[in-house]
Amino acid sequence: MMGIPLGGWPPSQFTRQILRVAAVLLPAGAWDAVPAIIQTGQYDQALLYVAYTRGAVNGAVDFNIEVSPYSTIAEAVGANQWYQVSLYAAGGVVVNVDSASNFQRDIITYGATGAAAEHVVYGPIRIGRCTCRMRVFCRESGVLLTPGTCDIVAHLGY
Repeated sequence: MMGIPLGGWPPSQFTRQILRVAAVLLPAGAWDAVPAIIQTGQYDQALLYVAYTRGAVNGAVDFNIEVSPYSTIAEAVGANQWYQVSLYAAGGVVVNVDSASNFQRDIITYGATGAAAEHVVYGPIRIGRCTCRMRVFCRESGVLLTPGTCDIVAHLGY
């Protein structure tokens, strides 16, 4: 059986791209106006490396992940080009009764526990090899009038 090389995965197996440059979040809980868009190519999953520094005690950041099956805006003419990731909960299985499962859009919240910058990893997010682009909107959701700072790096891989 072949193992992982000592230096890690070969470079062709992953890529890192900046989804959000470190900056103060917008005040009053407003979402980022124009989030960065990254190409996801043929990658299967993503890890998000999130750095958040609260602006005040009880600070928190929300992020909303969207993906697109279209590689360009022109390709999506007449179609919705962005789709929000979702959360799925399977229903219970009982003999002779149909199951009902839940499926809903998902906004993720991270609440800071201290005053210093906090670094967390979210994922892996299964994006499938049919996703062409990704973007992440962020907003302050803790203390709306004292927004914190946030940056996100995406690590895409197979």
